Amino acid sequence: MRVGHPPDPPAAHRPGHGPARLACVRAFIPIAPGLAVPPTLAATERTQILAALDQTGWRIREPTGAAALLGLKPTTLESRLKKLGHSRPR
Repeated sequence: MRVGHPPDPPAAHRPGHGPARLACVRAFIPIAPGLAVPPTLAATERTQILAALDQTGWRIREPTGAAALLGLKPTTLESRLKKLGHSRPR
């Protein structure tokens, strides 16, 4: 502990955190107009869910269905589909 300074946060001492982690995060902050911004978590989730559903022929509850592929319970996947406003294409 340094005299006159607050203690370092515990996260700075865990692997995957601290200055190296911050450098990675800063790399995604746009520096100039027109630079690509990383997709949001919601957009990534939507993309992954739709890709899994497409890959499984929109099967959700089977052992080889989208829920199993994504590591989710079928009810969780159905809830997220409803939240995202998606339904099975006809």
